[in-house]
Amino acid sequence: MIDALGWFDWAERDPGPPWKLNGGRNGNKGMIPHSAEGYWPRLRDILWGVRRASWTASNLRDGRFIQHYPVFAQVWTSGAGYPNNNFPTTENEGVAGEPLTQAQIDNLIRMGNDLSDKFGWRPKRPFGAADFSASLYEHNEAVRFGADATACPSGRIPWQIIVPALEADVAEVTKGEFGALYKFSLETRALVVALGHGLAAVAKSVGANQEDIDDIEEALAEQEQQMVALAKFIEDADK
Repeated sequence: MIDALGWFDWAERDPGPPWKLNGGRNGNKGMIPHSAEGYWPRLRDILWGVRRASWTASNLRDGRFIQHYPVFAQVWTSGAGYPNNNFPTTENEGVAGEPLTQAQIDNLIRMGNDLSDKFGWRPKRPFGAADFSASLYEHNEAVRFGADATACPSGRIPWQIIVPALEADVAEVTKGEFGALYKFSLETRALVVALGHGLAAVAKSVGANQEDIDDIEEALAEQEQQMVALAKFIEDADK
């Protein structure tokens, strides 16, 4: 989960130099994972050095996820203003040709789930060089925003694993949202039926036209049948 200040509650904290930021508020339209092309603690030396480079978190091979800046910070990672200002980033420990460890993959999935839950974006890779609407870019794909060409992350990000995992999280949220909606609909129908029975009783007590009373009771019977079907649907969905 991400707290009110923009820190993942499950990450280690190692705040980076405050001067290595653009100063605005990150738009959080997705995330961009990078290849560190190196190892900790050299990575931290770069963060605190004079090089114009900063990133949201370091994702280490041993499973440590070390956050340097809140997700609201605009860091200097992706080579151009728009991606820097709108996408939190990770430097994934290791070099070209070295696959991410399972722990690193799990961290990226967890990061993506937390970001998408908090900021409402959906996992989407770009369909081509002209796609500016994706939420999951690579550093090399930031050329469309004016960044210099780069090989980073050198094919190291296993999107074929990460994207389905993020989509599964979205599906679970959607299922829960619809479940709540269906239950609310059932409760609303129950209230309408209860009011309808009250109306029918009043109509009978004041000697209303029998045809009108029959119409009310027929409508109530139809609503009750729909309630039974809706309750059965909810029960099956919860299994």
